[in-house]
Amino acid sequence: MWSIGDAFVRHSGTSYSGVSTHGTCGHLKSSRPVICYGLQGEGRAHAVRALSMARRLSDDYEVHLFSYDQGYDFLEKAGYPHLHRIEGMRFVVDRSGRVDVVASLWKAVKFLSTMTPALEALGTQLRDLNAVGVLTDFEPTLPRAGKRLGLPVVSIDTQHKFNHCTSPTWLPVWLRLHWLMAGCVVNFWVPPVDHTIISSFQHRTLSVHTPDTTVTNVFFRDSFRGHEPKDDGFVLVYGKQKMAGELVRALRHLKCPVKAYGFSTPKEAPFQACPISSEGFIYDLSRCRAVIVNAGNQAPGEARYFGKRVLMIPELGQQEQDINGWAAWYEGGGEVCSLKMLTPKVVDSFLERAKQAPKRHMLNGLDTAVDVVRRHIH
Repeated sequence: MWSIGDAFVRHSGTSYSGVSTHGTCGHLKSSRPVICYGLQGEGRAHAVRALSMARRLSDDYEVHLFSYDQGYDFLEKAGYPHLHRIEGMRFVVDRSGRVDVVASLWKAVKFLSTMTPALEALGTQLRDLNAVGVLTDFEPTLPRAGKRLGLPVVSIDTQHKFNHCTSPTWLPVWLRLHWLMAGCVVNFWVPPVDHTIISSFQHRTLSVHTPDTTVTNVFFRDSFRGHEPKDDGFVLVYGKQKMAGELVRALRHLKCPVKAYGFSTPKEAPFQACPISSEGFIYDLSRCRAVIVNAGNQAPGEARYFGKRVLMIPELGQQEQDINGWAAWYEGGGEVCSLKMLTPKVVDSFLERAKQAPKRHMLNGLDTAVDVVRRHIH
């Protein structure tokens, strides 16, 4: 069990009052203004977005990234030079794989109520780095530390749509209620900031009701520009290991190849297991016939960039993913199916419709976000 006071921020290198850095060698003072960027560590989507942002800002700023778990591991593997490991809250999951909402909320309350020593340690780090501003991607501690020091803080995530945008009328009632409750959770988790950037594949249909808010598309890495969409006849599937059994059963009858990312598959046709690779995934995404993914925010937006029809499989107990699935259906070019209802017949029907490619959506939310940050942090 970690101790908030001395182990909230952990590290494999030189430490500053319990806050640690990776690859900074004690940190020589930068000739560029320093931005500190905290990001949620569960899943890779936050890390992908933050890495794209940090690289784009690197001409004008030295960006230090703070994360944990999968987010930290992804950034470390990417070789990002200014990386700091922090301790973060993990969702509570029951035996069925469903997120336990009540237990997770109680854990969040305890997490936030005991973080004062951690904020002091992060404040020391911000001062040592001579930071001029803070970015946060649904990470609660760094923006609080930044606000204590009077630094400008900008939020960049998709979750703030729940408290900055009106719940869509086309959602079923139970998901509209979840939208309102999620908005309360976001207000509790992330403190008020100077400006909020909402990055969402459903940016065209979100209705903002708060000031100092920018809504834009998901972020596309620069390498997207090097690929043009083609149809090489295979299906691209991205899922978690816990989804492997159902995915394999629904796909093993296909005559076309199935390229699988994120979960293990039988070593037989039609499956081809692919190692997690950012560039490899982008290449396959540009050349597949259709995409089957869990119902996150990033992958559906990336599929739309190349004009690929997407079948979204919400994870059990993840109402945010249920909302994403409905949004993909409402906006066109996407479909949604629960993992339990995914059958060979459903897959065949989806692939038949995928022969008609949807319209491409190539607006890069990264460009918009960089402009906003440059206006607010300097």
